[in-house]
Amino acid sequence: ESSVVRRWGQQACGRGVSRACWGPGAEETHVGVGLEDGTVRFWRRSASTVAIAEESEDASPPSVDFAAGEEIGKGVAPHGGGPNGIAGLFAHGEAAPRVVAGERTGRVRVWVWPDGSAAHGPQGEPLATIETGKAAAVCRSAAGGEGVAVGGKGADPSVWSLEAGKAVWRARNLPNDELDLAVPIWLTDLKVAEGGRL
Repeated sequence: ESSVVRRWGQQACGRGVSRACWGPGAEETHVGVGLEDGTVRFWRRSASTVAIAEESEDASPPSVDFAAGEEIGKGVAPHGGGPNGIAGLFAHGEAAPRVVAGERTGRVRVWVWPDGSAAHGPQGEPLATIETGKAAAVCRSAAGGEGVAVGGKGADPSVWSLEAGKAVWRARNLPNDELDLAVPIWLTDLKVAEGGRL
């Protein structure tokens, strides 16, 4: 029988969870979510495992809050005005941890994980923003956390360097079929295998 062990935040229309991940480090002290509006939030896990009832008023604020746009929760895609739903979310690194969020618009944002007194509340501008150029259905960590692999409907897979902000590898599309029509591309998931292969 399953039960709720801990609940963070409140569910709201248009702010459903699209991706989740652990914070950086092997201790799994933070749990993070990417919301449908493009906001990324992390909460510190408590040691308590007391079940919280469905009606609980537990609305503890997030300990780390990365906004998608100018204001938290106001992230709007520049291409067409839709929500910036998160297609991929991961945190990595021990010495200089970072949080990477890939939006469905194809934009990838990188933040430095805060330390010490700065580790609470809203964080500043991203360290880097990469425009991959096409809508992304999936975004995964690549090159040992130094890169990101993206792809989607009509978007061949590509690997981008987080440091340089440029594509370091792009898949080539298949040649047109016997009717001279483009072969449709629709990636729904990517996995970076041992040795860096997709």
